[in-house]
Amino acid sequence: MEKIRKNVQVFIENDKHEILCVSRKDNHTSFGLVGGGIEDYDESPEAAAIREAFEETGYTVNNLKLIHEGMWRDGYQYTFTGDYEGEMNYDEPHVVKWGTAQDLIDGKFGEYNTMILNKLGKI
Repeated sequence: MEKIRKNVQVFIENDKHEILCVSRKDNHTSFGLVGGGIEDYDESPEAAAIREAFEETGYTVNNLKLIHEGMWRDGYQYTFTGDYEGEMNYDEPHVVKWGTAQDLIDGKFGEYNTMILNKLGKI
């Protein structure tokens, strides 16, 4: 039996109402929410979200609030909102930017991001 992949995403918004967006590593024009896979060593989805956010952006996230949990296509998703602190600093092969809801809608995971943006009243 194949193991179901579990993933986390974090919706982070700054005081200008810009959303923290991360590009695909293989396509720097396709943006999604901060996040990634839950690893065996992660103690919880929250721990994975904190780790992924730091690895991908350099920001420390806190005050996580679960806004969505469930199957999406071939994986199980946990999506949080949260606060951030620190400075943007990363060494992974992607682009990190403060973007718009449209950036997320236009990306590879646009259908999922649209659902999350709707839940949050952002579109």
